[in-house]
Amino acid sequence: MEKREYIITELEKINLTPEQILSHTFDDEIKNRLAKVVEVEYPIAINLLFKRVLNSLGLEKLGSRLDEYFNNIVKETNLFSKLEIDKIVYYPNENAKCNYFRPSVEGARYSYQIPIIEGVNCIIYILERSNKSFYKTELLNQFAKEFNYERKGSQVVQLFENSRVMAKSINAIKESGNHKILL
Repeated sequence: MEKREYIITELEKINLTPEQILSHTFDDEIKNRLAKVVEVEYPIAINLLFKRVLNSLGLEKLGSRLDEYFNNIVKETNLFSKLEIDKIVYYPNENAKCNYFRPSVEGARYSYQIPIIEGVNCIIYILERSNKSFYKTELLNQFAKEFNYERKGSQVVQLFENSRVMAKSINAIKESGNHKILL
């Protein structure tokens, strides 16, 4: 498992109104931007993907009309989506693999925007590097530290719990009789 730097896609900013977007005049441009963000930042949660593209179009809020538009237009691309417990995550294609996690950097993404597979990979990374088992609270502390979170708020705990559950379901980790987590 690998730890990587998080890189934010650089998109040229253009200023569009919601009406211009909804007119479908810029569909090809928006599809290209969606694809570029996914190529650079995959796996990426759908809400963060839409936010990146929306911000590059000079807008801040994804209202209900634009949300419907983005949900429809992303389906017109060749991007691959996958449901991870409670969020949709995008990849460039169905063969794209994620064997890494990327710690958070200021302003890049919130813990609720981190794909669960990255949380799974972080748990595996910690267990591989330490070569020992952890109690759940110890592993949570290390997990938060690896993702650069000083505090463990409810969203970080939720990411950890979802990651632990997914890691167990794919047999990447085990929990021993004394409640320790190991590879």
